[in-house]
Amino acid sequence: MPPSEVQRELLEKVFLDVAKPAQDVIFEKLVEQGILKQNMDPKLCRVSYISLMVFPFIAPPPLLAIHGIELNEEFLNRLIEHNIQLMTEGFINVESTSTLQEPR
Repeated sequence: MPPSEVQRELLEKVFLDVAKPAQDVIFEKLVEQGILKQNMDPKLCRVSYISLMVFPFIAPPPLLAIHGIELNEEFLNRLIEHNIQLMTEGFINVESTSTLQEPR
């Protein structure tokens, strides 16, 4: 959206006034309390968190439709639980990566 678009201005205002201060506190606490893994860059973790948080709302509807995704309360509740699990546990089965072979 162009910078003058009202929807963009509102979204930016929400991020600056609400989301960014909350994220600052969250990530400061995660670092202070040693919750983030030592080998993880807090800035990159923040980008990943933001990506997980905003993607469903900025994704083009045709892209969501291709994947059978309907943005409704049930889906968004499942997504938040999934994202929490993703951040705490990841989604790659470490044991299975040892059986992967180099491409030829």
